[in-house]
Formats: sequence, C-alpha cells, structure tokens
Amino acid sequence: MGYTNLENRLNWGVVAQQIPYRSVQFGLLQDSTGLITEVEVERTFRQINRNLGGTIAYPFNRSQRLEFTGAYTNVTFDLEDKLRFFAPTGQFLGDEKVNVPLDFQGLNLGQGSAALVYDNSFYGIASPILGQRYRTTIRSTGLRAPSSASDTGSSSAERLARSTTGPPSWTTVSTSCPRGRSPWHSA
Repeated sequence: MGYTNLENRLNWGVVAQQIPYRSVQFGLLQDSTGLITEVEVERTFRQINRNLGGTIAYPFNRSQRLEFTGAYTNVTFDLEDKLRFFAPTGQFLGDEKVNVPLDFQGLNLGQGSAALVYDNSFYGIASPILGQRYRTTIRSTGLRAPSSASDTGSSSAERLARSTTGPPSWTTVSTSCPRGRSPWHSA
C-alpha cells in the first residue's frame, strides 16, 4: 500500500507492505518399534517480509530532480511440523503440531539513498525513442540480526558477525545511462 503526494513542488510518498512466503514439505517416517507404523510429517516454513519506506523528491525542472529515500525492512521466519500417527493396521491414531525453534530468528535492514535523476526521454510504443536519461545514486544498507535464545551470553556485535556472511553495512555509488553515453554528454 502506498501514497504519493505531487501537489506541491516538494513531492513525497510513503509505502507499507507485508509479503508472506510459505513453503510446505511432506515426508513419511517408519517406526522401528512396531507400535506405530507410519508418521506423516508436514513441515511448513514461513517467511514474512515487512517494509516501511518513504521518499522525497525535489524537481529542479521538468527533466531533473533530486531524490532521497529511506526504508526499514523486517524479515521473520517460522517453522512448524504437523505430525499424523498411524497404527500398523492403517488406523489413524492422532496428530500433533510442533513449533520448531530456529537458531536464526530474523533480520532488520535499514536503507537510505540519495539520487540525482535526469530524464527528458520520449516514449514510443514500447521504449524511449528520443532524449536521454541518467540516474546517479549513493545508497547505503545496514543489517541487524535480532538475538535468539542461544545468544544470551554474547554481545550484539558478536551476534551480528555470526549472522552475516558479508559486511554489516555497505555504500554503493552507481550511475546508469542508456547506450553507454555520459550523463553530461550534450546532444
């Protein structure tokens, strides 16, 4: 869900979203004691992405603007097993739900960027046919993993170092323009 206000020279917008992902696996276990012949296992893995962000854009003219964006993203995980028990005769004996504890509980990401955007292109049926465009962006992302029950004796920095494979935050500078032309190339 989002909202953009373009009524004044200073344009702004906000967005909030929640995206659930679900994956289900099925399996069959054999019991060696002979009391229960089969146990059906239905394992459900859930990931929920929650995002809240905003943007501010200040247009200098019809073709060029300065943009600032910021966002917060939270990603959580959940694992649940549903067990169904059957006797050697095939008779249903019962079922059970088990929440499986995870060592890694989730992620928190903070993102921010600033960009200088130029676009005076004219569109044809499917793509721009005339003009030029570029976007020069400075972007930074920070990662913070929440603590889990097994991390009670360690510091936040140690938990973060164990939960990430790359650096906890990084900054990128990128420029993009069509057909390899310089953003400051005169037509």
